[in-house]
Amino acid sequence: MYKNLVNNPPKASSFELNCLEMRRKKEKQLILDQDLKEEDNQNGSEKFWFMISGEWLFQWKCFISNKISNSA
Repeated sequence: MYKNLVNNPPKASSFELNCLEMRRKKEKQLILDQDLKEEDNQNGSEKFWFMISGEWLFQWKCFISNKISNSA
């Protein structure tokens, strides 16, 4: 964790901001890869996503898109 991102965002370095952006991209790509992997499933068995917390998912989507929203 980079302390300026949490404790003092205006003083976050370009390195810290770049790391955060890279994390957002990696997380999004991991999910997209899993979705595509499921579509390519050739053996006939289906895979499912289980949503444990809609609130967490909404907050994660805000994080990935770098947008803050008050409504789902």
